[in-house]
Amino acid sequence: VGGDDRDVVERCWDLKSLNHLYQRFLSKWEPNYHRCAETLVKGDGLSPAECFAQRFWITHEYSPFPRLDPNLPSALVPDGWLGDKAAAVFNGYRSLLSERSSEFIESTLRDPNNARK
Repeated sequence: VGGDDRDVVERCWDLKSLNHLYQRFLSKWEPNYHRCAETLVKGDGLSPAECFAQRFWITHEYSPFPRLDPNLPSALVPDGWLGDKAAAVFNGYRSLLSERSSEFIESTLRDPNNARK
């Protein structure tokens, strides 16, 4: 990939700013993801309601990225690109939260007045 391709990319997308947004996302969510993974191994962790809330918020905060990120080949992104890592944290954390989050949704649909348990 020649320099001309990188010039076109720089004119079309502000990847440095996008990478900064990825860094902010990772700073907030990566520690939560690792803590959650550790607590699952120990057998304790977030309640179903907390899992639902965390899953909602991480989805909300990640949702702009698919519209902003052009998903360029690795040869065209800047050094230190965090898009792939952010996607891995997002998908991994949502997956960890999924089962208990679904428990909360199902219990809320069965008995909306006891959803806070």
